[in-house]
Amino acid sequence: MLKIARGRIWSGEDAKALGLVDELGGFPKALELAKKAANIPESEDVKLKLFPERKPFLQRLLEKQPDSSERTAVQVLQTLQPVLRQLRALTGASQGVLAMPDYANDSMTK
Repeated sequence: MLKIARGRIWSGEDAKALGLVDELGGFPKALELAKKAANIPESEDVKLKLFPERKPFLQRLLEKQPDSSERTAVQVLQTLQPVLRQLRALTGASQGVLAMPDYANDSMTK
């Protein structure tokens, strides 16, 4: 089998004919076969969990070893994060997207 595969790209049907794959059909077929192997009725819904779990973009960016331009972007984001939190608090954004702060009670306007 390794002599056949040898890093080549085969069409699905050719790969099946050569014995490189068991079935054709992508994810839906794989799910059908997994249910069958687990004795789960085909009509029954199952909860799928993807591994590894996808992390938020900023977390993925902060966890990887960035190159110099990415390091700069990370530093900018880390610097802006507390400023953006303060801005959100000052504008009342936590009360809703269109909410405006109550400037009449703001000590800065007195």
